[in-house]
Amino acid sequence: MAIFRPVNDTTTQQQRPDASGGAGAPGPSFQHQLWIADGELGFGEAVASMMASPDVAAVVVVAPAARHDELRAALPSGALEPRFVDVDVAARNPARLITIWLDAVAEAAADADGGRLLGISESVHSGRTTDELAEAQQVDRLLSLAIPEASNLLLTCVYDGAALPAAELERVWDEQAAATGADGAPLLHDASLLASLEPAPLGEVPQQARRIEIDEMAGLAEVRRAVLEETTAAGLSDARADDVALAANELAANSVRHGGGRGTLLVWRTADAVVVQSEDAGHITDPLAGMRRPEPMRSSGRGLWMVNQISDLVQRRNTSGGLATRATFLLPLAAEASM
Repeated sequence: MAIFRPVNDTTTQQQRPDASGGAGAPGPSFQHQLWIADGELGFGEAVASMMASPDVAAVVVVAPAARHDELRAALPSGALEPRFVDVDVAARNPARLITIWLDAVAEAAADADGGRLLGISESVHSGRTTDELAEAQQVDRLLSLAIPEASNLLLTCVYDGAALPAAELERVWDEQAAATGADGAPLLHDASLLASLEPAPLGEVPQQARRIEIDEMAGLAEVRRAVLEETTAAGLSDARADDVALAANELAANSVRHGGGRGTLLVWRTADAVVVQSEDAGHITDPLAGMRRPEPMRSSGRGLWMVNQISDLVQRRNTSGGLATRATFLLPLAAEASM
């Protein structure tokens, strides 16, 4: 069975709608739905059917490369040409999806032809690790908050039950049940509910992690030294080692700026990654912090966004003592194997 479950309107569980949002839908508006399949997905045929709506003026597909081929094979002659984005490259770190979709909406609005943008997003897929799946699912939720309500976008987030781990699909179904109001209306666009659905706590920091106390006066030189030693031992290229150093510096500076003037920076190496983590007395108040592209004239908000752009995975969690932010950089062989 495959169902389409709306996230940000009051429609109850339904069979596949057309891309116009249904007869009598009000003017341009953002609609967000989950496509949950516990059997054969039929990706190419289903998306091709959505694209056939006369209201669709542009199509963006953010999915694994194999899905691009499925859709190309299903499209009839003369169909719209989708813009394809390889999710495993452009959104290796799921947090980048927010910027990808906001940019897509802005580009579609600039065309000003009045047509609807059809978006297909498959970030939660079997090629991801457990930690990546948790972040990808959280970003799928946050898209309801990130996309302006007046955007003429129908965004469908895909969950392929035939490929996902059984526990992951069960978690999606349970969340959908919990996120439905008494009147059958979806609640996932509610900020308080989103906070309650925050992913599980971060895994434990290994005992061998290097721990550096930082404040306005001290710690940054030691951070740079620790990162250099760990990236050299891991065999990262100079360019990738520079990325790790930049992320560590930005996280440390963020702790000093927003975490009470001081914090702790941890650096460690695993079999397949170099990891940096900041801990401070701060707290997440904006779940989209660091996920939206900073405005050109603003001097703040760039550091965490940059960390999201250069890291393979970023995880942020409120803790009993404040805030923990973890950035992971895969070693070359691990990065290639995960794509």
